[in-house]
Amino acid sequence: MKKILSLMLIIYILFANGYTANGKERTVIKLNTNKLVLTVKEVYDLCLTYTKGIKRAEWVSKNNKVATVNSSTGEVTARKKGKTYIICTFKKNKKMYQYKCAVTVKNFPKFVNYKLMAHALGAVDNTYIYSNSLEGLEQSTKNRFKYMETDIILTSDNKLVCSHGWTKFTYDYTGVPYNAENPVMTYDEFMNTKIQGKYTTIDLSTIVEYMKKHKDVYFMFDLRTIDKATAIETTQKIIEAFKDNEKLFDRIVMQAGSQEMYEGIDSVYHFKYYQYFIHDSEIDSIDNIINWCKKNNIVVASIYEDAITEDIIRKLKENG
Repeated sequence: MKKILSLMLIIYILFANGYTANGKERTVIKLNTNKLVLTVKEVYDLCLTYTKGIKRAEWVSKNNKVATVNSSTGEVTARKKGKTYIICTFKKNKKMYQYKCAVTVKNFPKFVNYKLMAHALGAVDNTYIYSNSLEGLEQSTKNRFKYMETDIILTSDNKLVCSHGWTKFTYDYTGVPYNAENPVMTYDEFMNTKIQGKYTTIDLSTIVEYMKKHKDVYFMFDLRTIDKATAIETTQKIIEAFKDNEKLFDRIVMQAGSQEMYEGIDSVYHFKYYQYFIHDSEIDSIDNIINWCKKNNIVVASIYEDAITEDIIRKLKENG
């Protein structure tokens, strides 16, 4: 009897994993995930892994205040902090089936929980900062960073590269000779330059390809503090660079260095996550800045370390 039971168990396991028995393929139908953790406004496509023989599946949320679901497609949208279930009901071979997915909605996106960020793609060789180099990116990957920052700037011929800027400060930190009469490089000049004489410069296309490969890494794009017109032009170029890969924007945090800069960026594309950089000159009006950030759904505020006070930290925490 024990041998028969063991044999039955083995056969069941084979069927559960989609093996072929008696010349017929046996495929288990299931959801592409049975557990979701989303942030407010995040969208996820919930679906069945196998739909052959299923005429129609119906999707229902147990709590539409927390998360809604498209009844025919399974597209889930996070609405409010809380927990709920998404239930999928369908009929196959005259039998009714029902599957559910547990959904947890949080106020803050995943990247907020990361305690460390690789600034300018990381200090290459743990020595050279502000490099935005390929080697820095590779080193940060090796060190398992999941949140990275890179500076995005236009060249003189209006192409996007990863550089901290065209100031003498940046040139000095990257070990590149500074030309005061013509500090802004062309794209070709920049891409043929070696940081510290040996490290590789990159453009935005490198970041796009990296994000396609590394699906759990977030990036913060620092466009520096630029005027509204330049913010619009830069954002338009970013949209072009991510053509056919817009889903990657779900893992991008756009930093704005002024309110008009934010307006310029957002007029081109409404990014899911924004970070606002608080300048020293804005410290005295910190209450107004916080209210503006809340009004515009800015998820992160940054500030120079020397300018941080206990009062500022308290106010930021009280407001989210």
